[in-house]
Amino acid sequence: PNDIVCGGKKICGILTRNIVSEGEIKAVLVGVGINVNNDCFPKELRHATALKNLCGKSLDENEVFEKVLRGIVCMYNDTPYPKTLQYYKDNCVNLGKEVTIHYADGSKDLKGVCVDIKDDGTMDVQTSQGTINVHSGEVSVKGIYEEKE
Repeated sequence: PNDIVCGGKKICGILTRNIVSEGEIKAVLVGVGINVNNDCFPKELRHATALKNLCGKSLDENEVFEKVLRGIVCMYNDTPYPKTLQYYKDNCVNLGKEVTIHYADGSKDLKGVCVDIKDDGTMDVQTSQGTINVHSGEVSVKGIYEEKE
């Protein structure tokens, strides 16, 4: 799960990449893109919005960056992992929703309902063939974006 959605619109995307050596994860790179003061979006991003639109005013991008970074550091340093995971689950738009997993290797898409986020960050999806544990792939979640024409 890598989108942050507010009011049915995407305001942030998070991408991760593992650095693997000799079959072992050595590091994880995390990229965070936040729509802060964007005025317009291409047609293909009709479900996107900016914090500016949600707040009704322009924001200082450096201040937003500082607050987000402080929040991440605080959560990482001061919050036990089980509490962080529970907070995530309580706010995760995937849980209980119909999802489609699109695999980068070209494997057939997998459809089902997200039933759990595990301690290791993987996602359990209930399919017609049973519960599948998903650890990578692009996830589409049905019904999280508002539809306004």
